[in-house]
Amino acid sequence: CRHRARCNGALVADVSSAAMTRLILSSAYRIGPFEVEPALIEHKAVLEAADVAKPDADRDQIVTVYAVLVEGAVPSGDLEVGLQKHVKRTTAPYKYQREAHFVSGLPKTVSAKIRRVELRTSAPP
Repeated sequence: CRHRARCNGALVADVSSAAMTRLILSSAYRIGPFEVEPALIEHKAVLEAADVAKPDADRDQIVTVYAVLVEGAVPSGDLEVGLQKHVKRTTAPYKYQREAHFVSGLPKTVSAKIRRVELRTSAPP
């Protein structure tokens, strides 16, 4: 096929390497880059969130989230479980975050995009 957009008359999706980097493969499920974050942000305690893949021996990768809480919200185990239940209800049960970190801010570029590479490299073990 000489053309990336067409091959034998059929459209072929040209998936960018950035999108493939963000794709989380957990227990043979593909979890897209913009599925967990919007569900988390809908929760009343979450101001901002980012999800990244973390290597896992049992599932290949797990969804790990970093969440900035609204003023007055207190990080706790109960809140973490509540966020998991919220994501399960809002998306599909297999997409929920297996690990959550409550942070005061997310690393960003000068154009205000979240620098997920920093979150992946600084993820606690």
